[in-house]
Amino acid sequence: MAYDHRPMYVQCRLNYGLYTGDVAPTSFLGPVNITKLELNSIKQEQERLISNMEGSWGEALASVAKPTDPGTMTMEFNSMPTELLSLVIGADVTALTQTNDTVTDEVITTVLDTWVPLANKFLDSSVPLVLETDGTPDVAIATSKYEVDYNAGLIRALHSDAVGVGMLVTYKKLAITAGESYAAGKAKSAYIMLYGTAVEKVTGNAGLLTVYKASVSPSSAYDWVKGGFATGALTGDLITPTGFGSPYLFQYNP
Repeated sequence: MAYDHRPMYVQCRLNYGLYTGDVAPTSFLGPVNITKLELNSIKQEQERLISNMEGSWGEALASVAKPTDPGTMTMEFNSMPTELLSLVIGADVTALTQTNDTVTDEVITTVLDTWVPLANKFLDSSVPLVLETDGTPDVAIATSKYEVDYNAGLIRALHSDAVGVGMLVTYKKLAITAGESYAAGKAKSAYIMLYGTAVEKVTGNAGLLTVYKASVSPSSAYDWVKGGFATGALTGDLITPTGFGSPYLFQYNP
């Protein structure tokens, strides 16, 4: 093979699929905006035969590189499809749905300058919540005397007129048809496969990168309040699946 200087500047567009048990994915989702993909080779250490003979004492008579740890993958990304987000925050995901019913005369106890939860969340802010005293007749409280967090389902009295036991609230719930609920903080892991284009930018030639299988779990904290785009990180061992000769494959046509 002739020498080829070949500077390489690779940019990838990768898709992902999750294994079902030990069954490889047959379709992929993506592309994922992956900002870091480190594929570390098998870790090896040297096992040495050290001379104890005069004249070569302490010298290596032989040395063999012996594998000690498998190759690993570290993946960072800021695309957050459901499956990847659930891995990053360690969550079981269920459907979140809600009908846009009107709730009439829900009984609550309001407290001055303190948020009090209602029976429901995700309220329709286009329909103002009505707070009333329970009497004959009911007396509506001016909206300037209380505050409502429609998304969280909270009410806070701002004036003594809005404070009381057995107050009545009427509001409308927001319709939710395709929401997601993440029960997070659990120990989650998955077998993942990556596949897609790897373009060498110097020549413009396109290659392919396939990570056949990696056992991954979350590897960094998820900061909910720092601002900016959410970033997730997964790391774990590279695995050579049955029928394959390596954990991952790079194919390139120069």
